[in-house]
Amino acid sequence: MHGLILPTAAWVGPQMSLISQIIFSFQRCHRNLRENRFLNQIRAIRGNNPYFCIKLSCMNYTLIIHNLLRWAVLLFGFWAVLAALFAVISKRNYSSGDNKVSLFFMISCDIQLLLGLILYFTGMWFENLKDHAKEVMKDPVERYFAVEHALMMIIAWLLVHVGRSMVKRGTTDAQKHKRTLIYFGIALIIILLMIPWPFKQPGIARQLFPPF
Repeated sequence: MHGLILPTAAWVGPQMSLISQIIFSFQRCHRNLRENRFLNQIRAIRGNNPYFCIKLSCMNYTLIIHNLLRWAVLLFGFWAVLAALFAVISKRNYSSGDNKVSLFFMISCDIQLLLGLILYFTGMWFENLKDHAKEVMKDPVERYFAVEHALMMIIAWLLVHVGRSMVKRGTTDAQKHKRTLIYFGIALIIILLMIPWPFKQPGIARQLFPPF
């Protein structure tokens, strides 16, 4: 009899501790979610989609890549703009290196836009804008991500593509460098303004690097 009770007690103790930790974690998550204005939407997604956790995990990894890739966009953007600026000043020829840098800038913008669209349409921003447009436009945080950030980044992406096309059509080296400077320069300014830097207002501000 004692031989049966002791193993049972030894098993129940750790299990009760584990259950307590799980209950505490759920209570903490519930408290955090209760303060989130999108709780009803999250519940709807979770209720209708049995793969809610998988979807949430995929979105998290997509967001991490989206966060890291912006540094590649900024690197090639600054590289292309500064190279064009110095080329205009020094009046040097348009080289294959200039063409490659602009190509890398465009490709990084393409991938970044694709990731952004995936996050936008699989997340809550698009659904919230579609169902509650007036409320979204009144809230600066929701408006920033649902409208301003998305719209301005698409405009920057268009400027990069139009600029690269205009550079290809340039007849002189000076013209190619000037067009690179103008189109890529404006696109880079828009990108810099619309990145949710840590110094922006609470709700909009994001870390420089995602936590791993």
